[in-house]
Amino acid sequence: MTTAIIAGAAPGAAATALENVKPLRRRMEMLESMSTTILDDTVGNPASIFAIFETLRAFAERPVRIVYAIRGARGIAINTSNAKALASGAAECAATLTVTSSEDAANERNRVTDAERDAVLEVLRLEGTPFQYEPTLRQAIQRTLMAAGRDDIVLLLGAQGMDRGAEIAREVLGDG
Repeated sequence: MTTAIIAGAAPGAAATALENVKPLRRRMEMLESMSTTILDDTVGNPASIFAIFETLRAFAERPVRIVYAIRGARGIAINTSNAKALASGAAECAATLTVTSSEDAANERNRVTDAERDAVLEVLRLEGTPFQYEPTLRQAIQRTLMAAGRDDIVLLLGAQGMDRGAEIAREVLGDG
């Protein structure tokens, strides 16, 4: 909107145009017609993880539940960095965290190696971040949604391993 106004558009016209803009898929995408507030984001690096938690500060204090899909086939270094960012953000908002390797959802190219999984879980342990680990995306989402209350915010975070997250959430909640 700022860009449009700087370029000479009237504020009202810019606001009207924005009403029709569809958000990018899996970029802080709010799932509609759900019984719980669910935000889906394809976080892939520490900066995008920090941005999620920055955005959460705008919400009134509400319980936060996170399902985080480990990045498969990207190596230990990025997964270690992502886990540190996740631990920091989860601590800030006292989130309940479930971590998954998405064994049922990641394709062969994006499979999480044992070393990647172990690196993420070890960082979370060292940071003192409480979490539960579920090997499958479906079980991780189901566990999280079944425990969520109406005021909770559920974050579906992760790159390729979370691509089916919204679909699974809708199935679990009977909204899809």
